[in-house]
Amino acid sequence: MPRITRDSLLSHKAYLDQRNEWRQTVIPFKKLRTVLIGNNASLMFENELTVRYQLQEMIRVDKSMAADDLEHELAIYNELVPTRHCLKATLMFEFVDADVRATKRDQMLGVEHAIWMNVNHLGKRYATPNRMLGEPSGDRVSSVYFLSFQLEDADVADFIAGEPVALGIDHPAYNHSVDEISPQTQSVLIEDLKSSSQAS
Repeated sequence: MPRITRDSLLSHKAYLDQRNEWRQTVIPFKKLRTVLIGNNASLMFENELTVRYQLQEMIRVDKSMAADDLEHELAIYNELVPTRHCLKATLMFEFVDADVRATKRDQMLGVEHAIWMNVNHLGKRYATPNRMLGEPSGDRVSSVYFLSFQLEDADVADFIAGEPVALGIDHPAYNHSVDEISPQTQSVLIEDLKSSSQAS
């Protein structure tokens, strides 16, 4: 997919004028791209639209953002746009109870290396955490991780053909999986794979 540039973003005023329409489009679109893994983890697959929306929201909040700061954010958030054979996702953990949350933070070290995708039983492809996006190093646990799923040619072919796609987390402190993502979610991710392959 093409990278997002400063010139392709709406101005603060133009985005405010269109924000309601953006939200009506993007919020259900993000929901369609989200897979729940267990009761406390959600994996939201990013693409050009979701990343663009996040950048526009940043500009809305900080309408006086300096050009250099915006270029820095563009460099970071473009890393969440899918590339050839590589899906990108944001993983969020949510534990409502504060005591449980504190305990899990101690128990879940290294969880960012335990997230996997398995297309048509070809084998687990473990996600790679993206350090550019600011999640902590392995000595403490975050509630948000930014991940890349690098797929092999056979994975992509079967994914696009509609074969089952499983997702999971196999960390000792959080071990849950989804045997098959919904056809609706798979459909939008197929478009990501097709678009990123064509762009490359």
